[in-house]
Amino acid sequence: MDGVIAIVPTETVYGLACVADDPKAIAKVFMAKGRIAEKPLIVAAKDSAQARTLCSDWPEMAEKLARAFWPGPLTLVLPKAPAVLDLVTAGGKTVAVRVPDHPVLLRLIDMAGKPLVATSANVSGQAPPRDAEDAVRQVGLACAYVVDCGPTSVGNESTIVQVDGASMSILRQGAIARADIELAAM
Repeated sequence: MDGVIAIVPTETVYGLACVADDPKAIAKVFMAKGRIAEKPLIVAAKDSAQARTLCSDWPEMAEKLARAFWPGPLTLVLPKAPAVLDLVTAGGKTVAVRVPDHPVLLRLIDMAGKPLVATSANVSGQAPPRDAEDAVRQVGLACAYVVDCGPTSVGNESTIVQVDGASMSILRQGAIARADIELAAM
């Protein structure tokens, strides 16, 4: 099903999802959000092993953080594997990956047999939706499917951490507190 995007639940907020290797669908995600092409997307994997396939390097720091917070609201930014589309990474050399903690999204990833782009289902600059109704209001016309599982449990976007070798930096403070990230990184 080329070019299909859907509204899906995550534990953090509702997201727009499509297979991560479908340029037509990824372009629709950008269009639905009104997102500039220079802003990369997050890729959701079913587990740490699948997430590693998206990265050309997986330092010990990434392993520590993944063990501590996955599945969950942590996104890691790491060097991208060659197979990751430039459209997903906005032409950058890194990819943002996470393993969500929502059974429906994990099942969708498993059914697809590959990682999914999973970015918040909001118009850029608007608050991310905590329920399917708000997601439909913001971006629903672009979507072939809506999976409504009620309000999200966390209600705050994932914390984004860039890992570079043995060092890390928090790019976006989200559902996981800085102190918890720093403790897990030790």
